[in-house]
Amino acid sequence: NDFVAVYNDFRDFYDAYDFGDARTHCHKLRQIRMRMGRRQPRFGTNTQWQELFSTLHALDNADLDIIDYHYKPFMREFDSAMNRIYNHVQSNEIPQAIAERNVFLASLGPEYDKNKATLEDMTDLVGDLTAGL
Repeated sequence: NDFVAVYNDFRDFYDAYDFGDARTHCHKLRQIRMRMGRRQPRFGTNTQWQELFSTLHALDNADLDIIDYHYKPFMREFDSAMNRIYNHVQSNEIPQAIAERNVFLASLGPEYDKNKATLEDMTDLVGDLTAGL
């Protein structure tokens, strides 16, 4: 019964959002670069500007890497795992449901935490850069 409630919450969330269209705000990074480019002659050294633009470029690439190569596949697998567990629960195959849950949780590993931390860092940096403009 507890899983069914969690599953229903997950379905509401998952079905309301199109994870195939998931993206962060790399367009905001390009906007920031353009706005900063107009200010470049006013302050800072060329080296400082190159470092800043390199950072923004790395963030833009990380955005694509995390969303397309990690987040979308993760959400597809999460959906599949939840459906498999739900089907086991509905068939009263509780040991199989628990085993399926354990396999999925074990598959998360450190990559999930690493990607989540990177995405949070990117979000913080974009906020800092935006606030500084």
